[in-house]
Amino acid sequence: MEILLNHEIGTHAGKVYQHLVQNPALTATAIRKDVGLTAREVDQALGWLAREAKLSAERDGRALRYSVA
Repeated sequence: MEILLNHEIGTHAGKVYQHLVQNPALTATAIRKDVGLTAREVDQALGWLAREAKLSAERDGRALRYSVA
């Protein structure tokens, strides 16, 4: 079961990564709406990308905007 979860998170991370390549500086909410993932799936994908050092985050007021590092 753990391997399947890792595969799913990796797949979602790939979708989020590709979307951020085309559309930098998005909030997690915008990513969720654009890519069609749940909030939890987006959070997991962002964590995956951050751990691989493929993500940068910039504070914009109260929001965080994510881009490809």
